[in-house]
Amino acid sequence: MTEKVLSYKKGDIISLEEGEYSDYSILAIVVAIVDINLEELSKKFISEYVVPEDKKWLDKPFASNFPAWLVAKQYVVPVHYSTCHTGDLHCREWV
Repeated sequence: MTEKVLSYKKGDIISLEEGEYSDYSILAIVVAIVDINLEELSKKFISEYVVPEDKKWLDKPFASNFPAWLVAKQYVVPVHYSTCHTGDLHCREWV
């Protein structure tokens, strides 16, 4: 098992992801604009979370809200990106 990196330096590019297997997704790709520790910031994010009136059953925020919170607090800036699934390149020519 690989160890998770949770501390980043200013200028580092970070892919924020959630889920496993079939529900895996990239939430955002961001650039740190200050040195950050995502473990500490995730705790702060959860402690500051205000549960909306219509979702009182939630005991913590959705992970998908974390990137927007990081941007709003000016820890990171979003990066525009695209994906390109190249498939199994050794079986066919690159187009």
